Amino acid sequence: MRQTLRGLRRAAPTVACEVLVIDNNPGAGMGDILKEEFPWVRHLPQEENRGSGASMKRGIQASTGRYVLIFNPDIVVQPGALEELTRFMDENG
Repeated sequence: MRQTLRGLRRAAPTVACEVLVIDNNPGAGMGDILKEEFPWVRHLPQEENRGSGASMKRGIQASTGRYVLIFNPDIVVQPGALEELTRFMDENG
């Protein structure tokens, strides 16, 4: 998770975005890590692990952005990718 969030910040420095982490295992302490190292991330702990579909739905419902991008913590965002994706959506949405 740390690597993904650091990579997201480095890869898309010009994109204003809201980042939500839906935590299916809040007992593992990710909330404390996020609060300390990534205060710009919204932590949404689940009471129980209901699976990825339910987690995605919760994230979509909690989001306030113009677009929603869902991904798992093993995805690497390449520099410029989110800017390009946003530009494409703005021009073709």
